[in-house]
Amino acid sequence: LELDGDDDGSVLLNVYGGKITTHRLLSEHALAKLSPWLNNLGKPWTANAILPGGDFQGVDRTTFIQNFCHKYNWLPTDLAERYASSYGTLAEEFLEGAQIMEDLGDEIGEGLYEVELRYLVTREWAQDKAWLNRITKNTG
Repeated sequence: LELDGDDDGSVLLNVYGGKITTHRLLSEHALAKLSPWLNNLGKPWTANAILPGGDFQGVDRTTFIQNFCHKYNWLPTDLAERYASSYGTLAEEFLEGAQIMEDLGDEIGEGLYEVELRYLVTREWAQDKAWLNRITKNTG
């Protein structure tokens, strides 16, 4: 973490490196560095916070994935496992109403289907102008 400030009071925090497994700790360190410019931060709280899609309703991750694969048994196992591992319970948002592979739309490549891409654009702010234009045309 690197903090740069200007005489006018503006501040820029640069984050180099890091990885997803340490994101909570990295975020807490970033906020600690920025605390002089932020009011009422409170104490760190992320250690026990459930991430989006991680609300497995009383089962562990392995059991959740098994249950997900059983519920969506029409999906190829590797795709169902990827959806469950990557999105957790949020995968059900883009699978809602789907009952066969054709319901996922065109395969864009390497197991990425239109239904997932639409989710990534609307919920995760993913952008690629060519695909964004195509999705917009298809949804009216």
